[in-house]
Amino acid sequence: MLGQYGQVGDELVTRLKPGMCFIDVGANQGVFSLMAAKIVGAEGRVISFEPSRREFAVLLRNIDCNRADNILPIHCGLADRTGLASLRLAGDEHTGLNHYVDGLGQPSLQLDLRQCHSLVKELIGSRSTVIKIDVEGYEAKVIRSLEEVLRSAGTVSVLIEIDGRNLTRQESCIDEIYDYMDSIGYTHVHRPGYMPHYDEVFYRAD
Repeated sequence: MLGQYGQVGDELVTRLKPGMCFIDVGANQGVFSLMAAKIVGAEGRVISFEPSRREFAVLLRNIDCNRADNILPIHCGLADRTGLASLRLAGDEHTGLNHYVDGLGQPSLQLDLRQCHSLVKELIGSRSTVIKIDVEGYEAKVIRSLEEVLRSAGTVSVLIEIDGRNLTRQESCIDEIYDYMDSIGYTHVHRPGYMPHYDEVFYRAD
């Protein structure tokens, strides 16, 4: 069932086709970027955003080892304003738990893609697009940064990690995600109110 935690791979296989674009926000070491790169093929494109220097270095090695020339890795995070933020790194065994904090942490560049939409549009080209967002509670800021891409008719689906505790830590909430996606024309596959942590699939209501 789509919309359940851990079904990212199934969604990529279902939605992605050769020649499409995949935007991976919170790419970490590149597991899903590499999977998507193989599916979209040489005519497709994968754009991978990762703010952690440690994980970005591994991402680059994995791209090189797999000769995934259709992946464009970008060393930054996405947010609703451009600037610097503090990124707290988790232990090596839990790299997926890196998250932004107030105060001490690794300096991280954040970009608001609304300020460079023409460049993003050029990178995507005429390709249909699938987006994955997994940023440990920063999801609301990311979807605002991606607003122009999300509003584009070429974006067919968006997979967002939903974790109530992580969202609360970033002064957000689950309802904010759903309300915003609804406001720009998306509906969702499944909203299990009893699950604190899961992956939701959003797709165009029309």
